[in-house]
Amino acid sequence: MLETLLEKRKKAAKKYRWLRRGRIFMFFAIIFLLLFSSPQFVNPGMVGSYEVVEQVPEETVAEPVEPPLEIDEDLKIAYLTFDDGPTVFLADILAILAEYEVKATFFMLEPQMWSHQEVLKDLAAAGHGLGLHGVSHNYKQFYASPESAREEMNTAQATLETITGVRTVLVRTPYGSSPYLKPAHREILEMEGFKIWDWNVDSRDWFYRDQRMVEDTLQQLAALEQKNEVPVILLHERSETVKFLPQILEYLLAHDYSLQVPDEETVPVQFTH
Repeated sequence: MLETLLEKRKKAAKKYRWLRRGRIFMFFAIIFLLLFSSPQFVNPGMVGSYEVVEQVPEETVAEPVEPPLEIDEDLKIAYLTFDDGPTVFLADILAILAEYEVKATFFMLEPQMWSHQEVLKDLAAAGHGLGLHGVSHNYKQFYASPESAREEMNTAQATLETITGVRTVLVRTPYGSSPYLKPAHREILEMEGFKIWDWNVDSRDWFYRDQRMVEDTLQQLAALEQKNEVPVILLHERSETVKFLPQILEYLLAHDYSLQVPDEETVPVQFTH
């Protein structure tokens, strides 16, 4: 009986050992599966239809950064303007401007454009500013009504575009916008998209016709410089202007002015009404 009992205990111990080994085996099998079933250890080609995609962060490419624009706070701008052309003096004026490597803006009369088409084309090709001064240059005719002012500017605009291919909205009304340009005239011109320009430096080249024109002009420029205001200089296409223009240009350049051409976005200088 004792032998029978011992035999049973041996069989139970043996069974227990195999059971414990089985548990240990199952434990390590589970650990193995957990470790090696992680995506970084799986070869996508060996897992059938289940594809494991490794998440790789995208490479960040820095955009090229343009250097900031350097703004010269000391830059002084001036606008040189000529009225009543084109005339026989325009070629000489263009030669002087080219010699000094500066630009100007010309407010022109429609009949004069037809009379001087070739030099007008040269003016446009040189990159100068093109503006309109109407047709008649007669204040009674131009300011007869808001419609007459609009009609003259529209006519001048169409002629300039026909000859040069350039369409401009820069205008200067005869004798300036004061006192003849009334609110109704201004409104109708602005509705047409025209930008009205006056001046704040009057050379009076039509009056002095001698060295006094230069002296008066330089005095006005000095006064504006003290007030830090942008000068818009009124000149005319005259023989006297051709003679004294270099002196004005030399003053402007010696005082570090940059002579520029306005466009339709430039805020115009206008008389105070």
